[in-house]
Amino acid sequence: ALKTAKERGLVTVGNIPFDGYNPHIQMYCDKVYTLNNSCIDAISSVQKYHPNSKALSQVAFKLMARNYMIIELANVVYAFPKKDRFGGFGGTGQGIKIAKDLDIECVVMEK
Repeated sequence: ALKTAKERGLVTVGNIPFDGYNPHIQMYCDKVYTLNNSCIDAISSVQKYHPNSKALSQVAFKLMARNYMIIELANVVYAFPKKDRFGGFGGTGQGIKIAKDLDIECVVMEK
């Protein structure tokens, strides 16, 4: 998606949970934001939206916080939910909740 957007002249933004994450996609980003301690809303969103945030590994916690960073920049969110192995909708379900709370239009695509 980033590559195609860049090729079509759109401004692309990458949100990464930590330095060195997916370096091969960063070349397609006009801007890259890295999660850090100043991203208070993103960090607190994990505790708000994840049912068991204390059980997450450090990497999983940062990936979930990154979801907030992505959603808060959006005008519209298109979500393609799929049940995960725990019966929930994982990061997509979290993104839907974040979008709704931030009053961002969220189009949930059903199968």
